[in-house]
Amino acid sequence: MNKALVTVYSHDQNSFVKKKCEDILVGDIIRVERDQVFPADLLLVNTSAESGIAFVNTINLDGETNLKEKICLKETKEWSIDEILRKQGTIDCEGPTEYLESWEGNLQADGRKLPCEYKKEFVNKKCLIPKLVLSSYA
Repeated sequence: MNKALVTVYSHDQNSFVKKKCEDILVGDIIRVERDQVFPADLLLVNTSAESGIAFVNTINLDGETNLKEKICLKETKEWSIDEILRKQGTIDCEGPTEYLESWEGNLQADGRKLPCEYKKEFVNKKCLIPKLVLSSYA
């Protein structure tokens, strides 16, 4: 998995480029495409669906075959790809824990603090997105 290539935005090249999973850094903007396994834990910022919803398969994590619904923040689903790429912000969150289904954090952007939680916006690495293309902020 660490040698697998993923699509990451390069500010130096002003475009999306391929990068090895092992080279992903905190703060990278990652585009995850249909049928691709998530290369890292991600915060869902936007999807190709107007609803902001993405359905993910978590079979690699918990063995369950049903799709889990994830939804981006209502504030971020309105952002275009160009806006996302221009944003300056931070994600403040708890450190790693042994709890697979627990995560809380805040996305701070545009002078606003946007609360995020596991059940909605957080997507674990090794999940599979079977239906939608999305862009996420790692």
